[in-house]
Amino acid sequence: MAAITIQSDFTEYFPHKTICNLGISRDTIIGIKERLEMVKAVHPKKVFVLIGINSLQDENYNSSVVEYEALATELDDVESEIYLISILPVSPEYEKEKCSNNIIIMFNNEVKKICKKHNYTYIDLNTQMLLDGYINPKFTIDGLHLSKT
Repeated sequence: MAAITIQSDFTEYFPHKTICNLGISRDTIIGIKERLEMVKAVHPKKVFVLIGINSLQDENYNSSVVEYEALATELDDVESEIYLISILPVSPEYEKEKCSNNIIIMFNNEVKKICKKHNYTYIDLNTQMLLDGYINPKFTIDGLHLSKT
């Protein structure tokens, strides 16, 4: 079973926490930005953001960085602890379909800078899931989406 955000049951892993999963299939940075009022309405203690691979799909790196910075600026208005999570590496097949792992690493470096600028916490999952420059097959069902374990 895939751990696509929208299909994930995070309470399975954090049974004593109340979790509101606002993930949407094929979401983009702009999509999250447009739904921030939903996040504000929930009044979360913590917000975890993992977004970007769909925005980088056309290798529009510069515009994706600008969009992410705009998202971060709007997150400043959310009265929560903010955690920005690195984009995960992909398989060789998905490098052709989505974007290269080198672009992903460059983008993650920009996310780190954004975290410092906005005083957010950066969570680096990318380097933890790498094997020989690609996503470790034991963490994925298809080279992009995570496996449940």
